[in-house]
Amino acid sequence: MGTRLIWDEDKRLANIAKHGFDFVDACEVLDSRYRLDIPVVRNREHRTESFSYALGFLAVLTVVHTERDGATRVISFRRASEKEWAKRNGRDTMPGSKTNSMTLEEVRAAVRAIPSEQHFVWDGIDEDERPATVEEMNAGIEPARRGRGRPAGSGNKEQVAIRFDNDVLAAFRSAGPGWQTRMNAALRDWLKTHSPA
Repeated sequence: MGTRLIWDEDKRLANIAKHGFDFVDACEVLDSRYRLDIPVVRNREHRTESFSYALGFLAVLTVVHTERDGATRVISFRRASEKEWAKRNGRDTMPGSKTNSMTLEEVRAAVRAIPSEQHFVWDGIDEDERPATVEEMNAGIEPARRGRGRPAGSGNKEQVAIRFDNDVLAAFRSAGPGWQTRMNAALRDWLKTHSPA
């Protein structure tokens, strides 16, 4: 377990009674390398709602938490409904989760066998347990989508193969990431006062 957890003990006991999940086990989600984080605001406090498929529970679980005094304060820990998970991720399982002795077919059969009444449905009472809205979800997912792969280009650049002297490249590279952009800017500046012919 890599995450240090703290919680309100009354809230933990209420969560066990209502959802059957103990805050002690929240690291099943929080330590998952495949978790999805959505920033949310609950009771005027900035929080994170994290989702991950947990093979130990054969379910997609969600934890609402905040960072406080160098620890993770758990506020809610429950099963995510199929509808809620599909809305956020567009799929029914999370790839690459840790394995157990069950085959993939056995895991899928076990997940399908979970009665639908065990899926979470917000009762409208406890704001701490309110699922993220579509707007909150989209606001949280969009930066992650933009962060994948190469940055979007301006559309007015062309990739070419060119050779430069080692000392010229070393000078631009020594300033760190973004050296290609700086080299382009230097050439553009040079063109203002020089003719390429």
